[in-house]
Amino acid sequence: MPPEQATPDYPGPLDGEYAYRKYGGLGYLVLSYEDRMAVTEKTGRPADPDGDLCTEVPPSAFRTHCTREVLPDGRVLTVWNDPMQFRGGDDVRWGPELTGRLVQRDGSQLLVRSSTGFESTGTQGPLLDAPPVSREQLRELLTGPEVLPPS
Repeated sequence: MPPEQATPDYPGPLDGEYAYRKYGGLGYLVLSYEDRMAVTEKTGRPADPDGDLCTEVPPSAFRTHCTREVLPDGRVLTVWNDPMQFRGGDDVRWGPELTGRLVQRDGSQLLVRSSTGFESTGTQGPLLDAPPVSREQLRELLTGPEVLPPS
């Protein structure tokens, strides 16, 4: 995550950036909860459960294998693969990742990036062969009560 996006105050109980080591590689899991006010400040409006990231016009070249699921309680889970075909600053090259967004009816959202890692000077290990959290695990994580702040 670029420094300008980093937040020292995490509102969600599991929010954070986690390193994941497996078979000599190093990937990352980034989890963040954004309340309605934070989403509105960032995007100009609250998260919209009726919006569909999978059918954006024009379609995103960075959002492949996109699925959208309306849950029985009205929340909307969208999961997609991102090949990360662009370079970051300082010659940082991120590996492919699996990304998820759970939009709540109140305009808040939960976001997860399951990244295979990055390549650059100072990296702590090579890319993982696959994202650290699978599509099924990402769904389970985002829909569980433990990721929401206490009400």
